[in-house]
Amino acid sequence: APLAAFYVANKFGHIQAEIGRHQAETAALAMGTARNKLRLDLFEKRLAIYEATNSFISNVRGLKNGTESDVFELIRSTKAAIWLFDEKTANFITKQVRHDALALEDVIGNLELDPDEGEKRELLAKRRELYRRFVEHQTVLHDLMTPYLRFTEDPPGAHHS
Repeated sequence: APLAAFYVANKFGHIQAEIGRHQAETAALAMGTARNKLRLDLFEKRLAIYEATNSFISNVRGLKNGTESDVFELIRSTKAAIWLFDEKTANFITKQVRHDALALEDVIGNLELDPDEGEKRELLAKRRELYRRFVEHQTVLHDLMTPYLRFTEDPPGAHHS
């Protein structure tokens, strides 16, 4: 009887250990899946901000315009940038591009008010300068966002524990 009890206890111990190993493996897989889902969610949010900003810039460059609703949509679509990117990238999107978008909207609005010739020349010069800046913005946007939009093992801002 003591031998049988030892055998049962030993067998039960091995089964418990095997169950524990399987639980640990399952937990590790779940953690990996959760990490990948988080990475994908972050990628999708960053991509949406890139697309909104790039689309606005492309529209400005192609149509030579920036309507109030376009500017509002840019601001709405990019407000989360401060939490999703490093400070330099976030400031570029939320400050430089937005500032120039608002300035362009202002210039276009003033041109529609039928200004006198001197003011019109000044506004047209400001508009040309803003268009030139948006050409630069597109290149800078691409350069700043490239590391964030590469779906690699270690995206920018990844912290390993």
